[in-house]
Amino acid sequence: DYGCQFNGYMSDMTRTVVVGKATDEQKRVYALEKQMIEDSLAVMKAGANTGEVYRASIKAIENTEYFKYHYTGVGHGIGLFVHEHPFINPAGGSVYVPNTVTTIEPGLYIPGWGGVRIEDQVIIKEDGNENLISVPHESIEVYYRIAKKAAQVVHHSSLIPTQLGGRKSSLKGPAL
Repeated sequence: DYGCQFNGYMSDMTRTVVVGKATDEQKRVYALEKQMIEDSLAVMKAGANTGEVYRASIKAIENTEYFKYHYTGVGHGIGLFVHEHPFINPAGGSVYVPNTVTTIEPGLYIPGWGGVRIEDQVIIKEDGNENLISVPHESIEVYYRIAKKAAQVVHHSSLIPTQLGGRKSSLKGPAL
């Protein structure tokens, strides 16, 4: 979950990564999550009711074993505060107006297994939405390679000073 603040306005985005090779179940759950956010984005436009967005977010999982694990708070407005109205949930009754900035973040959280969430931030338009997040939804394997390389560096404690830009590290423990 990442965010920043610019001129007083907040941002919010989330991606899920697997450290190691994704299992078939992780890939299956991730694919459902991806479909959940895509179904949600497809209905997010001026005039849409936040309850409709919630219902779109659960379409992909309604008849699956994962339905009971979905998170019911699937998005929120964002501006001067990270969490603002309108909120996207089962009771959602707010209607989007043009230029509303909101998140969409359905999630699946399975006890004893883990969770998956993709969160984007969008501007509501008359005929749809503009996604402000450019990080792709299908980055699970890319992050595996990065995590693997990072783990090699973190666990490698015999770096010589020239590998650290010709300076000795003041870090205690493994050099990063």
